[in-house]
Amino acid sequence: MLLVTAAQMRELDKKAMKEFGIPGLILMENAGRGIFELICRHFAARLHQGVTIL
Repeated sequence: MLLVTAAQMRELDKKAMKEFGIPGLILMENAGRGIFELICRHFAARLHQGVTIL
């Protein structure tokens, strides 16, 4: 996993949109899916108890 600052992520998003034509909405969907999967893996033992994400 690579951690970046907010400014670095903005630049990476701009590059992905400009150079590769990836729409911003797709980038956000992928980011949301990625963090959801990370949370599920991290809390796998507790998933049977139910999880609320705010």
